Amino acid sequence: MKRFLLIALVSVFTTSMFAQLHISAEFGYDHNWLVTKTKDTNSGGFGNYDGFHVGPVLDYYFPKVKGLGIGTALFYQFTASKIIKESSTKTKSWSEMHNLEIPLRVEYKHMINNDWGVFAFAGPVLNFHLDWVNRMRSTAADMKKCKNDVHCISGNVIVRDADGNKTKYKMDKDDRYSCFDLGLGFGAGASWKQLYFRLGVDFGLVNLSKDSDFRKDFALRNHQLKLAIGYTFK
Repeated sequence: MKRFLLIALVSVFTTSMFAQLHISAEFGYDHNWLVTKTKDTNSGGFGNYDGFHVGPVLDYYFPKVKGLGIGTALFYQFTASKIIKESSTKTKSWSEMHNLEIPLRVEYKHMINNDWGVFAFAGPVLNFHLDWVNRMRSTAADMKKCKNDVHCISGNVIVRDADGNKTKYKMDKDDRYSCFDLGLGFGAGASWKQLYFRLGVDFGLVNLSKDSDFRKDFALRNHQLKLAIGYTFK
């Protein structure tokens, strides 16, 4: 009898918990801007990147506190800088960032009616830089095999000459960027039935420069603007 009651209580608790659990898929536009800050507090832009993020989202709303919940997600993010063309050297160059992002949010949602709702969220964002590569390609007819790829996280540098011969070497550790970033994000959105729209901003808190001497007077931080659409399955 006791075992039966225990099983019944666990079943009720599990059913209640999963009733408040929402699984979604999200896709969105991302704009990253890297900001430098020197010791004398002067700051400026280091580069702008545009791209997208995609991945699953998990939200849980507390049954006893109407509208209050917590959420997380696992996003793959790809962003790239504008292609810069040099007519004198007949080359084009750009940068790409490949990231894995895990936001941790506190959320509040208010339902206007049975279909429409509005929500706000805030919390830390964990960002793991899988790769950050600076690419250069030659556009000259006799130099099109020339390719330079500088991987700023792993430190791998790959150079191909006009004949296609490849040379590979490692950057010094102080010349690389940090593979981990921590940000603070907040934003708001609206939902209609199972669709939602989200607008958010993340401010990077970690100095991405790894140069132990240079970082005393210089900070490089990554900030993000996100506009996303998602579909909730449950």
